[in-house]
Amino acid sequence: MTLSILGSVSTAAGEIIIAYVVLSVHSHIMKEKKVDSHIFAYMRRERTIGAIGIGLIILGLLLDILAKTYLV
Repeated sequence: MTLSILGSVSTAAGEIIIAYVVLSVHSHIMKEKKVDSHIFAYMRRERTIGAIGIGLIILGLLLDILAKTYLV
């Protein structure tokens, strides 16, 4: 059970790191303002959706840990 939880935590951490890097790149490009307004609006929407995705990954990890810990 401990290895299973460790695996879930490692997977979620990797996914969060990748998502963070993607959002950071989008933020950097938006600060440069070398894209047109249509692309800028799309990237802002992507950033919001990405933040929701990170939250869902964290929620899923917490639910997985709770299920494996208390519902053995």
